[in-house]
Amino acid sequence: MSYTVRPLEGGGCRLVVKVVAEAEGALPHRLRRRLLAWGDLVMMRKQLLTFKKLAEQGGGA
Repeated sequence: MSYTVRPLEGGGCRLVVKVVAEAEGALPHRLRRRLLAWGDLVMMRKQLLTFKKLAEQGGGA
């Protein structure tokens, strides 16, 4: 998973997330992809909330 921030033409920016995953198992391929996508959304939300908290704290690395 990777995050990229891209500028928009009218100002502002957009956060783009790229997810690459492979999964094998007994579930049909289409169902497996859907389940992984929902799980990724939950994880991304947690990560973005953490980024927000760290950004609001200020301070440099």
